[in-house]
Amino acid sequence: MPMSGSLIRRQNRSSIRLNGKPIDDTTVYHIATNSFLADGGDGFVAFTEGQARNTSGGYYVSNAVVDYFKAGQKITDEQLNGQRVVDVKK
Repeated sequence: MPMSGSLIRRQNRSSIRLNGKPIDDTTVYHIATNSFLADGGDGFVAFTEGQARNTSGGYYVSNAVVDYFKAGQKITDEQLNGQRVVDVKK
């Protein structure tokens, strides 16, 4: 779901669901993201206000992608859900 920045207006927040259930104000959610967004990039400043933040690095998203393909995994048409990757070398 595309959002502009990280601010979720109260009247629209009820439409956000996790595992089919609305987001609960009293529940602590653990978020995994890249360091750029975790540090407030692209206007996601709410990520900078999180509790127990760990942005010290370690296993980066880029490592996960490389390891996925090294393990012989493939991306199927179903996973792409109609999206297409274009060869940028052309």
